[in-house]
Amino acid sequence: MKHNTIKPFFQVLYDTERYHTSNFGYDLPVETDGDYILQLKFCEVYFNEERKKVFDVVLNSEHTILTDLDIFATVGKGNAHDEYIKFSISDGKLFWKDEESEVFDGKIRLDFMKQNNFDNPKCNAFILYKGEDLENIPKLKDLSEIDEELEEEGPKQTAEEEQANILRVRRTSGPKQPDPYSTDDPSSIMMPVLIAIACFIPLLFCLCKL
Repeated sequence: MKHNTIKPFFQVLYDTERYHTSNFGYDLPVETDGDYILQLKFCEVYFNEERKKVFDVVLNSEHTILTDLDIFATVGKGNAHDEYIKFSISDGKLFWKDEESEVFDGKIRLDFMKQNNFDNPKCNAFILYKGEDLENIPKLKDLSEIDEELEEEGPKQTAEEEQANILRVRRTSGPKQPDPYSTDDPSSIMMPVLIAIACFIPLLFCLCKL
């Protein structure tokens, strides 16, 4: 399924990623038997076309849980995409679909496998749940649901309409201040000039005496 709405709490998980020029992976603790769900989080932030970054994801070194994953081809650029892998642990073995494998030292392996001629494998985040139902795990909205919500909200405002709304609701910090020069008497403006002339006349008289 295609997703791209991200809950604010999980936003940061899609803003960062880990990648490697070759294969890379993690050891996950599964010390008790039970049902598990592995949630894998992806977001393509670099490529603008499909068939650039394609890789596999392998669980416990034997189960290829995702084959030829192309994030851009699935949801495009900058959109969040989650995958959910259900498996169980019982008596030292991992069961996924119709396959099984051995669990050693209470750990299983999660690997992101590079494919030849394609870019580096990556992962934004993953979460391992134990004993949870898939219905209880926070999920992204489907793109089709988002389109329906946008249609219900109506057409988006233009930049000019948004600016007009901002101006309508903007509040000033107080009443408009009067012009400080609007009530000045013209004679008060000429006073400094008259004083300067009065001071200059005696000086001119003294200079003429010399």
